[in-house]
Amino acid sequence: MRILGVGMDVSMIGPFEETCRNRRNYLDQFCTDDELKFVYSSPTPLLYANKIFSIKEAVGKSVGTGLVDGFWFDDIQIQIPNGAPPNVE
Repeated sequence: MRILGVGMDVSMIGPFEETCRNRRNYLDQFCTDDELKFVYSSPTPLLYANKIFSIKEAVGKSVGTGLVDGFWFDDIQIQIPNGAPPNVE
């Protein structure tokens, strides 16, 4: 995967929470099994899910394809170690 630029994504937690409430299994659409374990074990699950979503969107933008034409959400694994910057695999 070749990085073409800087990817950035900003997401508001309120609309994200509403989407999660209204769309059943929404988190399953963009989180891997390991990410879901992390999300559900965190004290603020929707905040961490929102972080994962935003990071994946930013990675897609940085490679110039977005998450439609080059890869999809499950092609990227995000790890957010305690107090450390996220890792993208």
